[in-house]
Amino acid sequence: MFSELLYDYIEETLYGDFSFIFDFIDITGPLLLTFLFVVFFYLIFLPVKLKASQLCVGAGITAILWTIIREVFSAFITYNRHWALHLVH
Repeated sequence: MFSELLYDYIEETLYGDFSFIFDFIDITGPLLLTFLFVVFFYLIFLPVKLKASQLCVGAGITAILWTIIREVFSAFITYNRHWALHLVH
């Protein structure tokens, strides 16, 4: 909570006219981190060696699909609260 307030304060005071930069970071940041994690995961755990292009394409597709699934699951939980409560109990 505090970090969100600090983030909003910095965005408004320092970069008032350039808030699109933060919007861009909000969209691409999680996607980029997921991409990097998947690349690292593939490098460590795949039993075969891939070309860098194959590795990046696979990690990119995985990151995009992971991001889509995260949004779909979030919407599912939002509109079907009984299912989420069933998981807790």
